Amino acid sequence: MSRYLQSKCIDINSAYCPCILADTNHCVFCAHLQGKEMCDCNWSGVCILYEKKWNARNETLVTRDPRPELACPIVERKFLRENICRLVLTVPPPLAEQLKAPGSYVFLKRAVDPHYFQLPIGVMQVPAEDKIVVVLETVGPKSRQVTEEDQMLMVRGPYKNGIFGLPWIEKLVYGKVLLLAGGMGQPPALPIAERLINNYNKVTAIIAPGAAGFINVEELQLAGVELLQVKSLRRMGYACLADKLRADTWDLLVSCGPDAQHFAVIDAVREAGVELPIAATNNSIMCCGEGICGSCAKETADHHFVRTCKMQLDFADLKHL
Repeated sequence: MSRYLQSKCIDINSAYCPCILADTNHCVFCAHLQGKEMCDCNWSGVCILYEKKWNARNETLVTRDPRPELACPIVERKFLRENICRLVLTVPPPLAEQLKAPGSYVFLKRAVDPHYFQLPIGVMQVPAEDKIVVVLETVGPKSRQVTEEDQMLMVRGPYKNGIFGLPWIEKLVYGKVLLLAGGMGQPPALPIAERLINNYNKVTAIIAPGAAGFINVEELQLAGVELLQVKSLRRMGYACLADKLRADTWDLLVSCGPDAQHFAVIDAVREAGVELPIAATNNSIMCCGEGICGSCAKETADHHFVRTCKMQLDFADLKHL
């Protein structure tokens, strides 16, 4: 599998394209919809500019929010630890279907809270056609409000860019994958592992409780993951990773955890002299999810800024902390 990944918008040619960025000449992909005169998008799919102009001419087009907030009942609330809560929500089946992909997330808030309480949270499981499961750590007012004793939450989604390197995860078949997950990196690791195993890949995971003190062994084992538990990724996990890289050949490395972990993994791979693609969870600050607010913007190694809620890219191309 190629080590190189072409950057592109996660929503390109989907039901959510053209988006409001195209309307404001800030499209992350189309040069014309960035205000430039020359087309240099190198895109072989349906032209975004054409779609925008066609939509503008279509008199039957209804202007609406493509991702409206929906009132969704909470059917289960369970605290796995004092500050880690597992929620099961009932959602419309079409939304649940779209949230099956690895890296999917939604915005949650209580109905009584103002819009700026919306909390982005990854979807860990879609156990039924109308159910989603999320696991969150209560670290501030947004997350604490969501875990209060309400019977319903407002859900906005679907959003897709919860992991960088998604094409590698989707396309790999009959490969060997090494996955690292620390603390709250374990919930997003589950759908990634399930997708890889469904594509006949062998997944070996090195997991640690991390700062959250959270271990999710049972569900990863049920998915068919070979588990190696360590007390700390920092003290033991990276050494274990280095040994695994030297002892065997791998097709993909997946890092689920904070950015500091991702950069440590990249450094370990380079020190081992290994060339392989590295997928990593997206830890950017999310406020709108639509590329408007700029809170998710990160600098690349070549000093460009990208909207990481929209752009699917190689995490290794981002500026090292």
